[in-house]
Amino acid sequence: MRADAHTSFKASSGELVDNGNGTWTLTMPATGEDVTISMDNIKTGVTDINAAKPHGGQRYNLMGQPVGPDYRGLVIENGKKLIVK
Repeated sequence: MRADAHTSFKASSGELVDNGNGTWTLTMPATGEDVTISMDNIKTGVTDINAAKPHGGQRYNLMGQPVGPDYRGLVIENGKKLIVK
């Protein structure tokens, strides 16, 4: 459900009101107390990914164990599967 500015919704435990400034107020029916929920500075997506470049030369077998340059068979190098004959 989309909430526009100054919209309120009836919640099962009280009324939820959009204050229009990034906060919501929930009035508790049993006590009459107001609870304010802040929605400021909430990230909604990925903005940047910093990943290290794969280091070259090291090979691993399918169990993730490092193997030497003379190892033959299926190996993983830089995240790719290779067949070494």
